[in-house]
Amino acid sequence: MRNSGLNPGRIVVELTERSAVADYARLAEALAPLRSAGVRIAIDDVGAGFSSMRHILRLSPELIKLDRTIVAGVDCDPNQRALCTAMVSFASQIGASLVAEGIQTNAELTAVTEMGVNIGQGYLLGRPSVLPSDWSRWRQRNRSSANGDADSLET
Repeated sequence: MRNSGLNPGRIVVELTERSAVADYARLAEALAPLRSAGVRIAIDDVGAGFSSMRHILRLSPELIKLDRTIVAGVDCDPNQRALCTAMVSFASQIGASLVAEGIQTNAELTAVTEMGVNIGQGYLLGRPSVLPSDWSRWRQRNRSSANGDADSLET
């Protein structure tokens, strides 16, 4: 990391909450040098596994990534809306940012935005890629979409 030229603040280590952690003290110890260098920690898949709240409380992540199973249909399900709203408040109170994962419809995007989520990812926003040429095509599609081109989100 030191010799990579990357700003450590732009690096995020994602820990899934779908896997059990046997020893939080050891995990925190292993993460400490990364954190002290400026690397951020994210808990991924929150809401999909068995220990997300324990992971969050024990690891104090900078990012909490709300699982797609909570985001899917959040615009229609009052229970999911209640959970998402509670997570927005919880994340704010512990100083973490909340990320809505798997946003696939405009209605989901509108709903999570109205609830106070200001970070999102999903196919509606852009397909995952490491190729800069894909990023250029995505930006072009978004410009076309803003101008009313109905085909602009197709890949």
